[in-house]
Amino acid sequence: MTKWIMDCECDGLLPEATQLFCVVLRSLDVPDHIATFTQETGFDGLKETLQASELLVGHNIIGFDLPLLEKLIGLPKSVCEIRDTLIIARLMFPDTAALDNLNKLPGKLWGRHSLEAWGHRLKVHKGNHVDFSIFSEGMLDYCIQDTFVTYRLWQFLKKQKWDERSITLEHEVAKIIQAQESRGFCFDVDKAVSLYTKLLDKKHTLTTALQELFPPWWGNEHIFVPKRDNKRLGYVAGVPVTKGEWITFNPSSRDHIADRLQAVYGWKPKELTPTNKPIVDCQSLGLLNYPPIPLLLEYLTIEKRLGQLAEGNQAWLMLERKGRLHGKVNTNGAVTGRMTHSNPNMAQVPANDVPYGKECRDLFIPSPGFVLVGCDAAALELRCLAGYMAPYDNGAYVQTVIGGEKSTGTDIHSVNQQAIGAESRDIAKTWFYAYIYGAGHAKLGEILSGNAALGKISKERFEKNLPALGKLVKAIEQTLVTRKYLKGLDGRKLYVRSKHAALNTLLQSAGAVLMKQALVLLKQSLDAEGLVLNKDYAFVANVHDEWQIEALRHLADIIGQKSVEAIKAAGNHFNFACPLDASYNIGSSWVETH
Repeated sequence: MTKWIMDCECDGLLPEATQLFCVVLRSLDVPDHIATFTQETGFDGLKETLQASELLVGHNIIGFDLPLLEKLIGLPKSVCEIRDTLIIARLMFPDTAALDNLNKLPGKLWGRHSLEAWGHRLKVHKGNHVDFSIFSEGMLDYCIQDTFVTYRLWQFLKKQKWDERSITLEHEVAKIIQAQESRGFCFDVDKAVSLYTKLLDKKHTLTTALQELFPPWWGNEHIFVPKRDNKRLGYVAGVPVTKGEWITFNPSSRDHIADRLQAVYGWKPKELTPTNKPIVDCQSLGLLNYPPIPLLLEYLTIEKRLGQLAEGNQAWLMLERKGRLHGKVNTNGAVTGRMTHSNPNMAQVPANDVPYGKECRDLFIPSPGFVLVGCDAAALELRCLAGYMAPYDNGAYVQTVIGGEKSTGTDIHSVNQQAIGAESRDIAKTWFYAYIYGAGHAKLGEILSGNAALGKISKERFEKNLPALGKLVKAIEQTLVTRKYLKGLDGRKLYVRSKHAALNTLLQSAGAVLMKQALVLLKQSLDAEGLVLNKDYAFVANVHDEWQIEALRHLADIIGQKSVEAIKAAGNHFNFACPLDASYNIGSSWVETH
């Protein structure tokens, strides 16, 4: 027997685990046959069995079990072919709503891909065990049951009709990202604390300035009817009294901001929350030109940066461990196949061109003795659109994307400006990306300083002036009439949640798959060069169309060049109609490398 289901139990999560209590193997060929290994029996036989195996299946085996065994008993990760049911389930069922409705899952399991959740869906429940501080027979039984649930899940997933290319790609990407999570991104704690102090001081200064612009006001009036006389307060039983209070402006309160802008400046908000309150954020305030607006915008921005830096549940200083941030990545977190991020969300580290963005990016640095190499794909969304339009315009849009010049007005954003009828190239650029990401008519109109009607007109004009785009959209819609999904570049099924999101789903998936393939090709290329992961270089961030690598200084240019080559090669790998391109930068912090 050389094909196994595997599950492990230990005394904690991967970073903290110090003891391996038990490992259970269940044969895929003879499912009733199991092999158990415990602290008492030892794990030497486990190593021999796995090294002689042909296939090893587990739930989160790449993210947990294999790294655990490598850490605690020195088992190499690449023992045989690996299949992770967590990765495959996320790929095949990015939205589990239909399954969860059918199976009436408990609320805490809704939409989740844990083994417990899948046990409920398949009517094969996990066991219950609480104490993971010491080995027990109950723990072993729990582990045995986990392998049975995983076996049933594996059988269920095998029945799904799915392109093996996407399964293989997701597994290779997951291995790279697991190493990235384990390594973490080096974080300058001292500089972060200094930035925190600076932002707190600025917040205090802004609070004082805003409270001068919005002095205390009388409010919260309400009628109070005393039940008995009170000579000290002047109350008479049964006689109504109007009560209120002097309110001090709190710039952190959206209600206070909305109240003062309406009362003092006559603001008439256009957008309301579901509870009928004005929407107050940087976007809505940015459309106003009242005197306090610049201070309010800066205050809200600083408040957000403080949350990211030190005060929120996901704050960098809260999650930093030994000078590093180990951000979690769900490699197939979005329905499109794009990665999602948490603990902390590395995709939300502010860019260099926004307030305090440079100060934030400057906190992310390479390990001592290394430099950062940042590589990002050039105009990835545009190239994805051009590639899909190519069958309908013989590659004309491709040539505009790769050969247009801003100085002559032939670059893609100038061409789009004409097609949209926008006032400026910058407005056209903003409009285009909103369009690509599935913005509705109201949002498109707002970008053009108009309403939903203008947004509808601009969209119709854009698609009319680019006939190939209109044909692509029509082809997508016709495909969704005959089936409920589109196909990604690697054959994955893309289930579209709404008609207006179809183009965005296709393009975002293309970008995600191309960058994943590029990541795998880069790893293979660096392996071929004899470079060793976590010794000569290490991945520290993968965010949408870029990755960040810390590398030994003398290897930085080689890795940068290989990165660009990998992104170009990813397009060729899929015979994509629009050539890809990329660039890289070397620096001493993230602010210098993207």
